Amino acid sequence: MKRQYKVLSILLTLTLVFGLLFSYVFAADTTTITILGTADLHGRIYPHDYATDEVDSDTGLAKIATLVKQERAIDPDALLIDCGDTVQDNSADLFN
Repeated sequence: MKRQYKVLSILLTLTLVFGLLFSYVFAADTTTITILGTADLHGRIYPHDYATDEVDSDTGLAKIATLVKQERAIDPDALLIDCGDTVQDNSADLFN
């Protein structure tokens, strides 16, 4: 059993090494990837905190949409990834 594990480990290592070598050789040029990320938006569409009734100009989906449009003008293939909590724990729920 130990011998099989050792042989398998060596084969997998060699496969990985050769795969990395050949991918480097055949790479024509470099590519830049732009990744935009958001998280914990909590349903804030406008720059307003409903719990404190104050304006918060650094938050809100409207602000994020503007920033994403600016970045996509530079790189149209930019990826936008949202990590969740888009509507959960929205302060507006306090006033139902």
